[in-house]
Amino acid sequence: MDENITVGQFSDEYNEILGTDYEKMPIVCSTGLEKHLIKRKHFDVIDCLDNLEEILAEPDYIGLGEGAAVMFVKTLENNVTAVVKLNSDEGNFYVATMYGISDYKLERRILGNILHPIDNGNAK
Repeated sequence: MDENITVGQFSDEYNEILGTDYEKMPIVCSTGLEKHLIKRKHFDVIDCLDNLEEILAEPDYIGLGEGAAVMFVKTLENNVTAVVKLNSDEGNFYVATMYGISDYKLERRILGNILHPIDNGNAK
């Protein structure tokens, strides 16, 4: 059976940017996330699993997806932009999935006010 490990913390700063009032709570990840990524054919971000804590702690962009999903976006080496999608359940946010995003889609989501830059000096 897969276990959950804590990989981050949802902060008040994110609520301010998103205009939400989520509780400040841990972000957890299932040890089965890699199997999920393989099943969904998200091969381009499997190597990004080692950067999961960095993506959550220092995203370049953050936004709200469909439903109550929160998206964290970070451009990593090899021009891979990883999106970490969170959902909430039982007092935790959990990493629902990760996937790559093209520069075009990233730009469209920024222009569409879906993604908001985080002032960490890394955003394009």
